[in-house]
Amino acid sequence: MFTTPTIITSNDLAKRSYVTFYFNNERVREYNGNNIGKRITPNRSNSLEERNQLLNTLRYELHKALEAEISPVSKHSVKQKELPENDIKANVQDPIEPLNQEATAGLDLHTL
Repeated sequence: MFTTPTIITSNDLAKRSYVTFYFNNERVREYNGNNIGKRITPNRSNSLEERNQLLNTLRYELHKALEAEISPVSKHSVKQKELPENDIKANVQDPIEPLNQEATAGLDLHTL
């Protein structure tokens, strides 16, 4: 679930512009097209006209990605649910342990 992406900008090239929307009830601000695999960098523009054109392109591409159910949210911005340490250890098996037991099954380890 998402809202329609909108452009937030100013008439000052020194201030950063971005496209904002809500995705799964989380506010998202995209400053470039990196998260959707597009080389769109409106904040590196040399004129307001160029920046506005790139912002419109970014908004269009983000909306297209959202409609195609492609998550434009960066992996770094997604909040990870942390498990307690004991739950992690209980759910992870050591892949080497069974190999060590098989490899040393017939050996007398005290004589080595």
